[in-house]
Amino acid sequence: MLKMAKHYLWVLLATILFSSVLIHQASALTDPSDVTVLQDLYKSLNQPPQLDGWKLNGGDPCEESWKGISCSGSSIMFIKINGLELNGSLGGNLFNLFNLKQLDVSFNHIEGEIPSSLPPNATHIDLSFNNFNQNIPFSLTSMKYLWHLNLSHNSLSGPVGNVFMGLPNLKQMDLSYNNFTGDLPSSFGSLTNLTGLFLQNNQFTGSVVFLAYLPLTDLDIRNNHFSGVIPKQFENIPNLWFSENAFQIGADYPPWSFPTDTIPTDQNVENFPKAQSNAIENYPVPREGKQKQKRLTPGAIAFTVGGVALVATCAAALLAIQIKRSHPSKLENLENNHSGYHTPVSTATVIGEVFLSAFILMHFYYFILSLSRTHA
Repeated sequence: MLKMAKHYLWVLLATILFSSVLIHQASALTDPSDVTVLQDLYKSLNQPPQLDGWKLNGGDPCEESWKGISCSGSSIMFIKINGLELNGSLGGNLFNLFNLKQLDVSFNHIEGEIPSSLPPNATHIDLSFNNFNQNIPFSLTSMKYLWHLNLSHNSLSGPVGNVFMGLPNLKQMDLSYNNFTGDLPSSFGSLTNLTGLFLQNNQFTGSVVFLAYLPLTDLDIRNNHFSGVIPKQFENIPNLWFSENAFQIGADYPPWSFPTDTIPTDQNVENFPKAQSNAIENYPVPREGKQKQKRLTPGAIAFTVGGVALVATCAAALLAIQIKRSHPSKLENLENNHSGYHTPVSTATVIGEVFLSAFILMHFYYFILSLSRTHA
């Protein structure tokens, strides 16, 4: 009986320890590579006090609710730190945020070049109303999931290269209020899902022919140096602004379905259109900071290990007590055998009592553990 009881005790202990490992794995913290990127970003932004909870060393962005950070599981999904009067730069490690869907640093004072590589799987990038300079990085061509790009109200300059190839999902793009020059690149013509394009208040030149066959519903090209003729296809764009350019208006001008003097050239789009769909419509927005499925803190993990040890100790003690109690029963059985009676002690009964006690202890332990998670 003692040998069997020991065997079942080892099975019980193995089950408890395995459960503890599963609990520890379920409590996985933020992906270390994501944490490193945020620490680099924090340093590049000059460690602003506005970013509550952020740290240069250590810390866990998802568990500790770093300001502007939203997660799913152990991955950082959203960085929304707009309108916080931040300065400095964006650093050079954002491309390591493989699961990031939205990056919004708009309405700050961030300067320097746009990082040469942005989060590769992002759907929404908003760097507007900052002090970014130079040009658009060529790595943009690899962002095949990009839905919305807003680089407006910066100090970007120079001719725009063919950086818009490989963006089949791009629907909204705002490059307005910069210092771009030169002709539009031919890669504009590859944006076959683009519905909103805002190029106003730059120094673009040349033809707009590459925009003729795009499915645009909003197009603003005012206050540039575009020339030539306005493509006839533009008459199908519901919201069109093209004044203050050098387009040809004369006898040879292609006919419109409505008189040119009724074209709505005076519409006001000082701000980016408000009626946008969710830029991450296929990705439900996770809660900022701690998730619905709470992960264990280091203290809770220590509590788990301590609890496992306590349950194992109690189980062993109960087993020892039951075995000890069984010895008098054996003597009594021997005496009864001599008197003609036989009342054997059941090994299954002893083991059953041990398992019942351990089962009750385990449930009590996990009840206490659930209370600790609730108040964590």
